[in-house]
Amino acid sequence: MRRIYIMCIMLFFFCDCQKEFDVREPTDTELCLICFPGRQDTTVIQLYNTVPIGGRYEGTPFLNNASLAYAVNSVSKEVKYASSTMGSIPQGCWFVEVDHKSGDYVEIIANTIECEMIKASTIIPPPPPDFEFECTNSAGAILTIRFDDDQTTADYYGIALICERTIYKSGDCFTEVKNLNLVTDGYGTHEISVIRDHYDVGFTGSFLWPRISDNYGVRIWPDTIISGNKAVLSARFGSGYFDIEPDNSQETRRYKVRLYRFTEDFYKHIVALNYQVFNDYATYGIAPMMPSYTNVEGGCGIFAGWSMRDSDWFEMK
Repeated sequence: MRRIYIMCIMLFFFCDCQKEFDVREPTDTELCLICFPGRQDTTVIQLYNTVPIGGRYEGTPFLNNASLAYAVNSVSKEVKYASSTMGSIPQGCWFVEVDHKSGDYVEIIANTIECEMIKASTIIPPPPPDFEFECTNSAGAILTIRFDDDQTTADYYGIALICERTIYKSGDCFTEVKNLNLVTDGYGTHEISVIRDHYDVGFTGSFLWPRISDNYGVRIWPDTIISGNKAVLSARFGSGYFDIEPDNSQETRRYKVRLYRFTEDFYKHIVALNYQVFNDYATYGIAPMMPSYTNVEGGCGIFAGWSMRDSDWFEMK
């Protein structure tokens, strides 16, 4: 009864906070761009049509008739289309084969016959600073990273723990590499996302999920939580989810630590997505829904740079 009473009180206070939307007529379709240029040799570009309010999805989401222009420091780069899956590039995505460098200014323009032109820009941030780390094997793995942070710049850091697992059986060996899964710390509630000092996401370098991905877990912080120049970031990881069954065969594992540096646009997009996914109160109309953060002009989505630094491989004791 106490919870019902509290919710009734909240409904009372929110009753005057109303905004009307006329959804009788569909809005115009616009382009949605998702792309994360970074220190990899191939950048994947996702481009979609939005479904207008009052409309419905028809046909294919793949925009093979789009026109895209991609430039690094005002130098145009060739944009290609994957009509079928090509390695790590899914069918229907566009891609650019270019080695970005720190400080590169990257621009993208896209349009179709049906939609207005969109454009966005970002920079490739410098690699994260050199770091020291400790990794102890205790109920999974507890990782602590230490490095010197430049307090004159606004930086957004992420950490991941990578595991290379090799199975030996019947004279053969099979190897797979995965991010270990993050162990949450029980923050927040099931009903609503709360403001906290870090966010757990799934990030591959090309694709992003606001929920933790079993194979691509990354924990991200703003440097506003860092006191002074000495940064200390820590996270607990599970054993990981692997595809190859051991079947009582010999197994070896080795690990490496990955430290990311993200742009401010990337972090703001993460915060907005996280609030949407975990804000169940908004479903019932008793809390506001934060709109998605976008830096794409003329459309929606995200175009944000990143960089990373890896440790050497090591064996955990």
